[in-house]
Amino acid sequence: MFSKPQRVFATNKGIIEAPAQAVWDLLLDWDGILKSWPTPTETKFNILHIDLHGGVDQIPRNRHVHMAGGWTCSEVLFLANHAARRIYYDMAPNGVPGIHNYIATTFVDELGPERCEMGFNSNFDILEDKYDGETMRKHVEKVYDLIMQGYRGYFARQRTGRG
Repeated sequence: MFSKPQRVFATNKGIIEAPAQAVWDLLLDWDGILKSWPTPTETKFNILHIDLHGGVDQIPRNRHVHMAGGWTCSEVLFLANHAARRIYYDMAPNGVPGIHNYIATTFVDELGPERCEMGFNSNFDILEDKYDGETMRKHVEKVYDLIMQGYRGYFARQRTGRG
């Protein structure tokens, strides 16, 4: 065990060239992350499949994201504020090795009819000596960047009819 927990805050945000409502709808498709996830040639974080527990509109609902390499990240969406376009979710212990007490929010803010900002904020603890908080923060922020990259690609394909 670590003598003192490392408290970590991760954040990332970016512009998506798509209507905020369309981005929001895709974000709420809790088991639909594969629709927008970058291809295996674009990322080393390869998702094999998703198991959804709970209905598509049910709160809370769980997803188990099965990753290449044999590990599973389990997340619970426990609040969706449709008016503010904010979701709040947590990750089961050991969903990502080394990360504990993970809780996060994702937001979608409209910037215009075909443009929005998507952002992620999370807090988590690192409890073991073998993990470094700064390295884990960069890792989590990279995943957020991959999600936004995937959304950008998804909506670009939708605009060109290749979706």
